[in-house]
Amino acid sequence: SAKPQELAPAAQRLLEEQEHLKQQLAAAQRQLWALRAAGIPEGTPLALSFEEGLDPAQLRRLCLAFCERAGLAAVFSGGPQGWKYAVGSAQRDVRELGKRLNQRFAGRGGGQKELVQGTLAASRRELEAFFREEAGE
Repeated sequence: SAKPQELAPAAQRLLEEQEHLKQQLAAAQRQLWALRAAGIPEGTPLALSFEEGLDPAQLRRLCLAFCERAGLAAVFSGGPQGWKYAVGSAQRDVRELGKRLNQRFAGRGGGQKELVQGTLAASRRELEAFFREEAGE
């Protein structure tokens, strides 16, 4: 509790503490994702991951980490009622793949040649089959 004249400085301290904690969390996530990416054998054709509770920025960062090791990376968060996704590659333009993905699963999204993001509705099994076909597996 703070006295009325101390509210503004107290609120500022809380905001600064919150920002510091966000930065610590982001650093820990980067380390975790780098470790997970390191577990992918170099040159793997496809890295496919289904996660819980990731926001679009987190999906993008995890996907880009996987792109450093795999020819094609796709990361999803959500469930059959609706997935957020990030699909990327350091080796190929994924924009057409993103369009096919959105057409097939009533999705929305887009992006640049190395990474596309969006939302769609499909089962995990349908997504796994789609990407295995795309990766030539």
